[in-house]
Amino acid sequence: ILILKYPDEIALQRGIKLMPVYMFFTFGTIWGFMFMKGIPAFKNSAFSLTVPLTVGLGIFHAILGFVLVSPWLRRTIVDKENLPWWTIFYTPCVGVGSMGYYTTF
Repeated sequence: ILILKYPDEIALQRGIKLMPVYMFFTFGTIWGFMFMKGIPAFKNSAFSLTVPLTVGLGIFHAILGFVLVSPWLRRTIVDKENLPWWTIFYTPCVGVGSMGYYTTF
């Protein structure tokens, strides 16, 4: 609804901007299941402990998505830079165009 009803360029920009929200819900869900079902020490813990941990780690991953993933996706998809996946961790330090660009066939 937020993305698919717009033209391709606007939908792509919105998808990249919403990446931290996607990461919050995805990793929040994963951490929630791990705290409530997977980690033996937390299985019988009260929700007053596991829910704040889940939300906090979801926010942490959303911040990582904003700082690391969104710039890498923008430079890789929109700007067509040839950035390898491992540069996601230091994308702000990589010079623009230093790794080359994709060529269109």
